[in-house]
Amino acid sequence: MKYNDKLKEARKVWGKSIKPSRSKKPTKQCIFCGTSFTGYSIRKFCGKSCATKSRIQELLASRKPWSEERRKRQSETMLKIGKKPPVKKGSDNHRWKGGITPESDKIRKSQIYKNWKKSIYERDNNSCVDCGSKENIELHHIKPFSLFPELRMVDENAKILCKSCHVKTDSYGWRFYNKNFKDYKKHGEQNTERAKARRLLKQTEIFNN
Repeated sequence: MKYNDKLKEARKVWGKSIKPSRSKKPTKQCIFCGTSFTGYSIRKFCGKSCATKSRIQELLASRKPWSEERRKRQSETMLKIGKKPPVKKGSDNHRWKGGITPESDKIRKSQIYKNWKKSIYERDNNSCVDCGSKENIELHHIKPFSLFPELRMVDENAKILCKSCHVKTDSYGWRFYNKNFKDYKKHGEQNTERAKARRLLKQTEIFNN
């Protein structure tokens, strides 16, 4: 037996002193979209989306329109900065630390290098030259980036390889140093090992052959 049926029978016996059943929520109409919904008297909207949209409309309506002088000043400023906020570089930036960024990072992050890299990707059709894969593709310098600065942005010295093919190359990471300078690494000093290896490598003709 349902709760309301029990109350009806109890009222017949004990009268109207029994607590009545809960009344249903009244049906209301959303003031924004006009959809009918059931809710308490405090609610004005059918959901959060209508409440948010109504709040946005109120804010836009209360916003003061720009004067002609302000519009002109704003357009002149946008033309000066090229529709982009001014970027503070170097010592003008608040995060400047005295120029500690390595030279290689500066070159790799420059817009000239990015444009050149994009042209190499387009030249090789965004696919690996060796296997033709288009997944996990990377730019490979045939002669290492760090040892041949004059060939860093030469088209003939670059090609697109996938990760698996790139790892197999002789100049990938420290593999070339470990392969060609094992005897030197045993006797060389640890703090100057990498610098001496690079100087010796520049004098060799391993990549020039």
